[in-house]
Amino acid sequence: MPTKLALASFYTLALLFGFLFAVLFAVMYFLEVINAAWLFGLTIGINVLIWLIGPHITDFIQKLFYKMKFLSREEFQKEYPALEAFIATVARDNKIRFPKMGIIDDQNPTAFTYGSGAFNARIILAKGLFTYLSQEELEAVTAHELGHIVHRDFIVMAIANTIIQLLYELSQVLFRQKGKKGKDKGGALAIIGAVSYIFYWIGYYIVLYLSRIRETFADEFSARATGNPHALSNALIKIAYGMIATGDTKRSDRLIKSTQTLGIMGIKASKGVGLAAMATNMDTQKIGRVLLYDFVSPWAKLAELGSTHPLTGKRLERLDRIAKKIGKQELFQIGHLLQDNIVDKKKLWNNFFSGIFMAYLPNSIAAAGVLALGVVYFNTETASAFSSIALLIVMLFFPLLGMSIIIKALYRYPSAVNAPDTNALALMSNLYATPVRGTPMAIRGSVIGRGVSGYVFSEDVMLQDETGLMYLDYQSGVPLIGNLLFAWKKVKQLIGEHVIARGWFFRSAVQSVTLQSIEHNGTFIKSYAKFWNIFFGALLIFIGIVLVTIFVS
Repeated sequence: MPTKLALASFYTLALLFGFLFAVLFAVMYFLEVINAAWLFGLTIGINVLIWLIGPHITDFIQKLFYKMKFLSREEFQKEYPALEAFIATVARDNKIRFPKMGIIDDQNPTAFTYGSGAFNARIILAKGLFTYLSQEELEAVTAHELGHIVHRDFIVMAIANTIIQLLYELSQVLFRQKGKKGKDKGGALAIIGAVSYIFYWIGYYIVLYLSRIRETFADEFSARATGNPHALSNALIKIAYGMIATGDTKRSDRLIKSTQTLGIMGIKASKGVGLAAMATNMDTQKIGRVLLYDFVSPWAKLAELGSTHPLTGKRLERLDRIAKKIGKQELFQIGHLLQDNIVDKKKLWNNFFSGIFMAYLPNSIAAAGVLALGVVYFNTETASAFSSIALLIVMLFFPLLGMSIIIKALYRYPSAVNAPDTNALALMSNLYATPVRGTPMAIRGSVIGRGVSGYVFSEDVMLQDETGLMYLDYQSGVPLIGNLLFAWKKVKQLIGEHVIARGWFFRSAVQSVTLQSIEHNGTFIKSYAKFWNIFFGALLIFIGIVLVTIFVS
């Protein structure tokens, strides 16, 4: 295991089951069914048990829902002789057993590995990988998964997961002591419990960070094992492309979502990069220009904090650096693009901080209202006085909350009158785009399908222009029912037609356009995302005015 790889794989099954048992045991403790010693002992015991039997549970799930089939080594060698020989070589060189190989008959290209350790590791490959990747790229992806096995990710992550759960349960036990040990001791224990709870959340994000480290070192292992970092770089792009091109059948969608923490790419990253790959026609340097966003945007850094995988741009740039060290030419030229592009950092960070403020403005008003109500409640001597003051706070609260929602809507959806024409590639290359404030734009192209392929009630659509693809997010004037009717009647009429889409471009993990209107054959179909935000804010202000009127009269 590399020295810097202190902790590794985000073992999804253990994490999910572990937290489930943590909650159940906490409830049992609160009901005094078990004491603290049993609580901690059961947590450790259950985690050890899950670590051992978890792979078998995952096997069952993969077979039941995704028709995964394990192949004996002889069967695998017969069907995929070149890949079997490659795996055998890597396994022998790194002194691990030949892993158990599973195949899923699904065209969404994905790969993942799981197990209790190197002694019972499984590698699962979807058939889509064999459709989209060359032999060298397929070997690079498999080497990435072998890297997880060689690094013993599963064992270390199981320990980390147990520690996180113990922190959570310790916080609950200490909160429980308040009132039992006397005023002073109970208060001190409650404070320690609060610290433990804070450590629990910090630990959660540390696990995400370590999961990203795990992926980085698996990439590096693949580059060393194959001697060709570009093979993995190209594979990552093609996998993302394949996930978009294949479409979201119900089973494929479940497969990708259920294995996204185990898979070679996160689902959000794959969709964003897939759109970029289509927009650039697989041009590596154009893809590099689109992925500069991962390096310069504060929003990208924020999104990465909650991700199990590193941002794709960073993975590709690291693989380029490895390639340069062994005498190969850089493929995406991201390092050079970062030097050549002049970025207004002041504008980036001003947009970020103003965006954060606006994004959480209504939440802040709501929290302030609840806090004020609590202060009034604990400082009120009589019920009648409490009622009067509380009502006054409520009357002020609704107008303020309504105003904050309207302000946020006006910030999020600036005027799109005379918005400039643009294209998918130009939108994706905008380093100043944010997920909070939309960029007014108009884009021309053909509607090629629904936003969720194969889902008849998907009101969102996919537009293709001369440079690539873009999601268009529609909102009806009649919530829910209007969306269903639009999806049922209108979308199928738009598919294959040339349209002009006007609205706001947003960028986070996935790029999309929130529609203001779609122009089709001289007719306009309006979208009401901005309207409903303003309407809801105005409704709250109206409620506040009514309450004030009633109170005053």
